Amino acid sequence: MHETLTALGYVFIAFAAAVVAFAVYAVVSVLRAERVTTTPVVTVTRATEVELTRAA
Repeated sequence: MHETLTALGYVFIAFAAAVVAFAVYAVVSVLRAERVTTTPVVTVTRATEVELTRAA
């Protein structure tokens, strides 16, 4: 009986760790999504600066 409880305890700990990992992944993906929306603006601005430099 004790071994069964220990096994269930490990399963619960593994499940809790998976939930925490998923929560961290979700938060990081949201933060990355916010960064990705701003990144193309920066790259477009840099490309425009290079084109203006070449034109001059």
